[in-house]
Order: sequence, then structure tokens, then C-alpha cells
Amino acid sequence: MNLVKCGLHQVILNMAIKYQFATSEEIEEKKITEFALEALNDSEMLPKFAENLGEDLVERISTADLGDFIIAVDSDLDQLIGYVELYPTQTENGLDYFIRGIYILPNFRQRGIARKLLRMAAERCKEKGAQLRVDAFTEKELNLYKNLGFEIQHYSLRLIM
Repeated sequence: MNLVKCGLHQVILNMAIKYQFATSEEIEEKKITEFALEALNDSEMLPKFAENLGEDLVERISTADLGDFIIAVDSDLDQLIGYVELYPTQTENGLDYFIRGIYILPNFRQRGIARKLLRMAAERCKEKGAQLRVDAFTEKELNLYKNLGFEIQHYSLRLIM
């Protein structure tokens, strides 16, 4: 991997990124738990009501089906750099998967990593005959998912008093 300084940021060139479903070893070694908890602390898109989700997150990771976590690993550094968490849910359409979390380390953003993780998630859903869904709680999230090909299905409003 080559790092090039560009203003205040380092630009990463020639990355060897491996995309895969998380293994039991990665879950047991707490790599995903630690990474996801770090993501919660760093997230700019975390809605206010979700700020204390650490315990719930640890519980979900420890009981998850291995196919529910898709990770991106920088092969050169052997470092976890991104993940998407899928959550199976029964809906009126049958089994669907909701995106419960997606996070890419700041130095690795804007390189198509989230898009590739979501493509793998979409393939998993397609294989299972399920829809891939997400709830967006901020305008930034909404724009991200719309740019990735998601369509708005409903609106939720609240009265501010």
C-alpha cells in the first residue's frame, strides 16, 4: 500500500482489499466487536436515540449468523477497515434483511468500499429471496443510500413542538 499526503489527509493508493463474510474466529477474537464499538463512537450519522447501543451491538455480534456481517480487510495491513451488519427480520413480504450498521474507517472512505460491501449484502439477500432494506435517520444517510441505488418507500414525520 502506498500513502500519499494530500493536504490534511493521506490518500491510499493500490490497496489490496479483501471482502468476505465474517468468520467465527473474527467474531470470537472480538475484532468485529471492537471495530463496531469504535464505529459507534466515531459515527457522524448516528441518530441521537442510538447513542447508547454498545451493549445491544455486542449482544447482536455474539449471537449473529456468520453471514450477517460482511467485512472489508486491508490485506497489506491485515486490518479491518469496514463492515456492514445485516439483521434478518420477518416482514409482510417474508424474510427481509435490514442494514443495522455500516462503517468505513475515515482514511478509507470515498473509495467504493461501502458500495462493494452493499453489493455483497444485496447478493446474499437475492440468494435468500429477501429484500435489502435500511432506515435513514439523517439527510446524510438518506443521500448515501439513494446514491447507492436504494429507493424511498415511505416517509416518517414528527411534529416539533
